[in-house]
Amino acid sequence: MKKWQRLLLGLVFYGSFGFAGGGSFLMFLMVPVERWLNAMGWSQTGIDRTLAPFVYGWFVIALVVTLLYYRKALAVKPPRPRLAYGIAGASVLAAVLVFFAFLDTDLKVITSRQGSVRQVSAQATFGPYPELAEMQKLKEQGYDGVISLLHPTIPFEIVLIAREEANAQQVGIKLYHFPMLPWISDNHEARENLNKLVQSSGKRYYIHCYLGTHRTNLARQWVLEGQRDGMQTANALLPAALDRGMLLTYDNKRIVVGPFPSDDEWYLSILSTGVREVVSILDPNKPDYQPFIEKAKKICKDSALRYTSKPLDTQAPSARDVQDLAAYLRQSDQKVFVVGIRNGNWSWALDAALGGGGAPFQTPITRDKFERGE
Repeated sequence: MKKWQRLLLGLVFYGSFGFAGGGSFLMFLMVPVERWLNAMGWSQTGIDRTLAPFVYGWFVIALVVTLLYYRKALAVKPPRPRLAYGIAGASVLAAVLVFFAFLDTDLKVITSRQGSVRQVSAQATFGPYPELAEMQKLKEQGYDGVISLLHPTIPFEIVLIAREEANAQQVGIKLYHFPMLPWISDNHEARENLNKLVQSSGKRYYIHCYLGTHRTNLARQWVLEGQRDGMQTANALLPAALDRGMLLTYDNKRIVVGPFPSDDEWYLSILSTGVREVVSILDPNKPDYQPFIEKAKKICKDSALRYTSKPLDTQAPSARDVQDLAAYLRQSDQKVFVVGIRNGNWSWALDAALGGGGAPFQTPITRDKFERGE
């Protein structure tokens, strides 16, 4: 074999092995590790700093394997062309299979690693790559546009970008491109463009990357930071009441006390006003409260909020527990939402402790009490 043939085969092997192995490395190691770190409460910035060396490390591993291939199959005497072409061909075939696997977003190995769809404000919902059917639903649900974070330098993503452009045109929804590279870039330009569009337009957008995990996690963090910066303006948007009851506010609306919101109310009436912590007064030992507690925890996790449990007896809260909760709320320097299921004795007692007027304790009329004339 001539030297140029050996060099060409070496480059073909490096590119195909790097892509095929890198795709598997991403799906079966990087994504699970990132999910685990995210579940441990790590910030996305910390996750990036931890995983970036693994990304660069893969390029080194691919180079080492390529050098080994070159030495054992291309630089030996006598030459071993069948072995060299066979290994390179197998590597190219693996790269082709991985490439087309990434294009099939309905493939089980892909869907099992996709993030969930998360609405964090009235303007922003985050999730994985939307195919034509999902894009049609977004249009029907009233979204004003789709923001794609896919990057054209990633081989399969440039194909997905072209597909998405065609789908958006067919559906009749505006498509924006703010390309981001995962783990190895600060994506400064994408951050500026995203915040400028979402924070200033007042419209509703679906924001996605490929799996709906890493890049959307970063973008979600940027949007929430932008909302915190505009918290004073957002305060004016806080409604007087939710479906389950009235909202009570203290300390220039920094402390909000109220009933459990519906799904829409969580995002449109509570989170969009700059809340950074949710304090639940629901007792985790009571089974009836579990669905509400899990719902609040999930919303906090998806929206990067702090969740704190401060149980109160909803009917007859102790004065000490109420005072402890009031002290905790006063020492906080961020906007807090204190939530029960409905307003009642607990909220009136807390209202009095926070300097409000309070209200008479309400005793439920039970059938037993009614029949006995009490």
